[in-house]
Amino acid sequence: MALPLLPGNSFNRNMGKEKFHKSQHWGFCNNVRMLVSEDKPGIGGELLLGQKIKPKYSVFPKGMGIDMPSWVAFDKQVLSFDAYLEDEVPDKSQENYRIRRYKIYFYLEDDTIEVNEPVLKNSGLPQGICLKQSYGYTGGMFLKRVRVKKPGQEVFKSEFSEYIKAEELYVGAKVNVNGYLFLLVNADEYTLNYMERNSDKFPLSNIELALQKLKEEEPKSRELKQVFIAADCMHTTMVDFNTFREIMMNLTVGKLTDQEVITIARHYRVPEDPCPDRNVLLAQAHQQLKKNAFENFERLIAMCVYQDREKKKVLPSKDIKRLCKSSRLPLNEDLLGSLLSRFEDSEKQINYESFFCALNWRVNPVPELEVVSYIKERCEDEWLGMPSPIPVKGIYYLNLLKDVFGLEE
Repeated sequence: MALPLLPGNSFNRNMGKEKFHKSQHWGFCNNVRMLVSEDKPGIGGELLLGQKIKPKYSVFPKGMGIDMPSWVAFDKQVLSFDAYLEDEVPDKSQENYRIRRYKIYFYLEDDTIEVNEPVLKNSGLPQGICLKQSYGYTGGMFLKRVRVKKPGQEVFKSEFSEYIKAEELYVGAKVNVNGYLFLLVNADEYTLNYMERNSDKFPLSNIELALQKLKEEEPKSRELKQVFIAADCMHTTMVDFNTFREIMMNLTVGKLTDQEVITIARHYRVPEDPCPDRNVLLAQAHQQLKKNAFENFERLIAMCVYQDREKKKVLPSKDIKRLCKSSRLPLNEDLLGSLLSRFEDSEKQINYESFFCALNWRVNPVPELEVVSYIKERCEDEWLGMPSPIPVKGIYYLNLLKDVFGLEE
């Protein structure tokens, strides 16, 4: 009778072997519970019959080291894209498809994707939780967070399946998510910054490669300058993003992608004013105070008078900030800090009477802020209801022409 093929009974493979325990995958490294022996599955660190080592699909950022797991290195790091989809409507003869807007989130820690549709009130479409019906999708959460396989793969095969990676997502890309084709039309500020910092993995966000493509159109440099000057009616040496994008696309005839146009525009953008006017800050503060019906300004002044032992009618900025927080002044910390910096003197002191009198929206009202009309993307229509701001407001086209073609003013 043959002995069973068990650990200790196989003379050819287990000669002299003493460890037959199941491999331990988990341990502690730098006080963080993590996988320490992912490449040692099976019994005693050996692969079982027919077992394969799964490849690691997450990529560690530079400088993080090899001991940090992806869920720690990429914790709370999410790439966010605006996209739209052509939803077929087969049961209506008036329209063949319906354009719908979505938000696509890519989680860097495990390469998972989540797709949501913003719920619009009175849109005439059924909204709510994800429901698949015969004519299409009803709104709400389109896809829960999961890894998405690339299309065109066999269902039953010996190799591991391929999944969508972060490098395949960029503005202008078409992404196939379980048979639904999404067109990415925009990205948030963090996503664009992340792609530019990691331009080796996102070549379309590499400014040098984008400018190199533009240099190939040097025979059209004079024509390009004339088009920019004609578009700049006020002679400000800058144009808005929609005009810049249209000129770039027409010049390169499709050689530049939307992501590369955004990269160039962000590199030569007009810097926004980081220090808004005092009246603008007061108008924002009055809106928040009026919304919360806050009127306890006399009490705040009385508390400052009590703190002012020397009766100088001034207090340090940090003390007034502390009093505002303890009194639950309904202003966010950034706005409060900006306001305090506008009322400070050279010694970081603030006249508390003038400060709180300026905040008193009932006694000293200021003109309300005008509603900012965001410039919409050309690819977006009125039906969206929530126009997303463009990547940049203005671009210095003369600086671009000097760096690429060497053209002077």
